[in-house]
Amino acid sequence: FSNKKLNEGTVDIIQGYWSLLGQYVQKQYEKCLRMSQSTLLSMPVKDVLE
Repeated sequence: FSNKKLNEGTVDIIQGYWSLLGQYVQKQYEKCLRMSQSTLLSMPVKDVLE
């Protein structure tokens, strides 16, 4: 069981973790964006312009 193999496995785990984290952040960001857009749309226009 070589050290190189271990390092490659660790890199795979880290990359997998970061891609999952990235997807999660993206989803949360899009959800927040939709919420803020719908909040803006439901506000009276004069409140937005001030």
